[in-house]
Order: sequence, then C-alpha cells, then structure tokens
Amino acid sequence: MVWGVAVVSLAVAGLWLLYTLRHVILLTATSLVLAAGLSRVSVRLERAGFSRLASVGLITLGLLVTVATALVALVSPIVQEGDTIVQGFVAFGARVVETFFGLHRQFPFLPAPEGSAANATEQVLEETGRRIRAAVAPEDIARTVLNILGGAVTALFGAAVALYLAIDRELVRDYVLSFSPLERRQHLETLLDRVGQRTGGWLVGQVTICAIVAVVTFVALALLRVKFALLLGLVAGLAEFIPFVGPLSAAVLATTVAASQSTLQAVATLAFFIVYQQTDSYLIAPWVMGRAVRVHVVVVLLAVAVGAELFGIVGALLAPALAAALSIVLDELRTPAGPATAASDDGDHADPDR
Repeated sequence: MVWGVAVVSLAVAGLWLLYTLRHVILLTATSLVLAAGLSRVSVRLERAGFSRLASVGLITLGLLVTVATALVALVSPIVQEGDTIVQGFVAFGARVVETFFGLHRQFPFLPAPEGSAANATEQVLEETGRRIRAAVAPEDIARTVLNILGGAVTALFGAAVALYLAIDRELVRDYVLSFSPLERRQHLETLLDRVGQRTGGWLVGQVTICAIVAVVTFVALALLRVKFALLLGLVAGLAEFIPFVGPLSAAVLATTVAASQSTLQAVATLAFFIVYQQTDSYLIAPWVMGRAVRVHVVVVLLAVAVGAELFGIVGALLAPALAAALSIVLDELRTPAGPATAASDDGDHADPDR
C-alpha cells in the first residue's frame, strides 16, 4: 500500500513537473531538431573539406544574411511606398462600397444599403482609425515591444543551444550513451544516429517548402502584374516557416498591395493565395516533408494536427520531425534495428514511406 501511494505520488509530481517545464521542454525539442538539421547539412560541407566549426558557421551566416536581406528588402518599399499603398487600399475600400450600391441600383430586389457610399466609406475609415489609435496606445506599444524582445531572446537562446549541439554532436551523443549498458552502447549509438538523420531531414524539407512557396508566389504575382512581386514572394517563402499565421499574413500583405492597384488584381491575388495555400497545406508540403523525414504523408498530416492542438504554432512546426523520431523508436520496438537498417537512413534516396 505504501509503495503504491509512493509510485502514484511520484507519477503525479512528474506530470506536474513536465507541465510546469513544458515551455523549456518545447524549447529544448526545438533546439535538438534544429541541431539535427544543421548537422545533416554540415556533414555534406565537411565531406567537401570544411571543418566542423567552419561548416556550421557558414550555414548560420547564410541564414542570417537571408533573413537580414529579406528584412531590408521589406522595410525599404514600405517606407518609400507606404503612403501610396495605404491610399490605394482606402480607394479599394471605397470601390467595394460603391459596388454594393451599384448592385442595388441594378438589382432593386437586393437589400438596400443604408446611407450613401461616401457615408459608408467614412464610417469604415473612422472605425479603422479608431482601431489603429487603440493599437498604438503607449501601454500597448510597451507590451508589444516587451513581447517581441522576450521572443527574440528565447529564439537566440534556442539557436545558441542548437549551434553548440551541432558543433559538439559526437560529444553530446557519447555523454548520453555513457549512461547505457556497455553491451548495448553500439546499438543505441546506431539508433541515435538514425533518429538524427530523420529529424535532420525536417530542416531540409522546411527550407525546400519555403523555396517552392517563394518561387510560385513570385511567378503568380508577376503574371498578375502586382508591384513588388519578387519581394512579396520572398516574404511568403519566409512566412512559410510559421504555420497558419505566416501564410495568412503573406496573403493579406500581397492582397493589400494588389488592392492599391486595382480591384481585379486584388481579387485575383486573393484567389491565388486561397487556392495555392490549400494545395500547399494538403498536397505539396506533406509530400515534401514526408520524403524529407521519411514518414508517410498521412502521418505528417496527423502529426501536424496533434502538434497544433497540443503546443500551437511551434508544435505544428516541429511535429513532422518528432513524428520521424517516433517512427524510429516504434521500428526499434517492433523489430530491433541493426547496422544494416541504419544504413538505409544515410542514403538520399531511401524509401520515404518506410
């Protein structure tokens, strides 16, 4: 009886501790996945003759330059063309309101809008201005800045941990293995390497998806003659790293720019994003990520749904990598893996649906 109470108490305490440290655990998981992705890319650079430190440094520098270039490219046109875009968007709103009145004049059986188009437009603009003034209140600005700084510090901490793990991956792996029985150490080392290979594919897959989104968005917006098509494509590609919120923000930004030009371009741009994002979410991204982490497309979709439900955006982002790691563990429980099985994870053309 006493032992039963002790076990239950320890289990409850363990669950409470896991819940309390859930953010730290999620940050650690993020760092491990990023480290696995960096390691997978750095191995190829090391085979080309670069040192471990130089290869990780080159990858990090490339990522920083890409993000910095995107930010500079985004801020510059906003500063230069901001007034034009806002005025065009306001004009687009006025055209939409006028369209409703035109439809009522042409089809009298439709409900009649109250007031005039000018009054309706004025009400919309006043409401928009009120919301903007409320959003830029000093206390809200301070809270937003603190949240951004907190998020930046957390991201830098996670990135630093990932870099150290990528540089000292063998040292970290050997330390973890030192707690295992000596006779099983070689087998567990092979298992950890396989997990690293699979989870490392997540970063490769995510970069591939972002590149596809950037290219397709640029081509579509260029064909629609939307201004800043190259910049908007780059923004859409980077935003793809943030599930749900990122693609939506990219669509809103592109539609706003298109609305500053004409109603038809705005509608066409919005239609493109709706169609493409559905195609990307349910076909392209799961297929690419499934091949990258070598699990079935259905498993990727289910993993993203579960990750989003449990941990929100970050959970959805990391779900494919964690599903890949779990698939290795399940394979191990089902059929103990040996060196021959591990070799299949090293090849670039292994069966993605294993």
